[in-house]
Amino acid sequence: LVRRKPKCDSRQEIYWNPSSGFIESTALENTDVIINLAGKNISSRRWSKGQKKAITNSRVASTELLCHALKRLKKPPHLIISASAMGFYGNRGLETIDEISKPGTGFLAEVCRQWEDATSSAKNMGIPIIYLRTGIVLGTKGGMLKKILPLFRFGLGSILGSGKQIISWISIDDLVRAIEHLILTPDLEGPFNMVGPDPVTNMDFSELLALKLHRPCSFSVPDWVIKLFLGRMGQEILLSSCQAYPNKLIESGYTFQTQHLDQAFDALFDKNKKLCQKK
Repeated sequence: LVRRKPKCDSRQEIYWNPSSGFIESTALENTDVIINLAGKNISSRRWSKGQKKAITNSRVASTELLCHALKRLKKPPHLIISASAMGFYGNRGLETIDEISKPGTGFLAEVCRQWEDATSSAKNMGIPIIYLRTGIVLGTKGGMLKKILPLFRFGLGSILGSGKQIISWISIDDLVRAIEHLILTPDLEGPFNMVGPDPVTNMDFSELLALKLHRPCSFSVPDWVIKLFLGRMGQEILLSSCQAYPNKLIESGYTFQTQHLDQAFDALFDKNKKLCQKK
């Protein structure tokens, strides 16, 4: 699904415009699976009232549009995989989180709750829905790593706040393989924590990343500095803690390619050796 004019026939690219509520629904006929990952970047800028509204609408309105469009199909898809996030659980400290844990509080938790609820029209049609409650995705071409790698490469890597907050992460390769597994495994639905089995503290994450890049990690950014410059966004994204485990994913038969953080970094940097070259 693209927001620009399709470059090829509609079987390959389907035009939609969530802002105006338009979608070429007939082009979705005979679709096997829909994977909905649409959503505005939550950390691109400070959370003003307008930015928070844009973050919410880009997820909720687009999901509602997509699911409502399925009502007009003679042969709707047999599965919908819809993105959500670890933000659903909020800041949980050292609490152990699995898929049956209650939702948390805060802006991101509310966005994720609305995001998942936005699939209700498709759910009422009897279409199974899988919610991807994704943690920090580790890849060098996007996400958190792309943003912080330049700092760490120049020896400016730092521990955020106390460093004790838990990061639940997953490698980009495991995320893609796990989504494929969910598609090919019958009778799965509901939320799945898309995280690896080895959550780590922010301190361990930062120190290990610096070690892999042969750089120091000698800085620490206090909580108050993050809150001062980034406000609520900094508090919920950088200082929140969520120790989540992929119980349902493992129970469904998925085997992680990357079990531990050092393996994830090694695999990423083996593909991108220039990232680790010492200057």
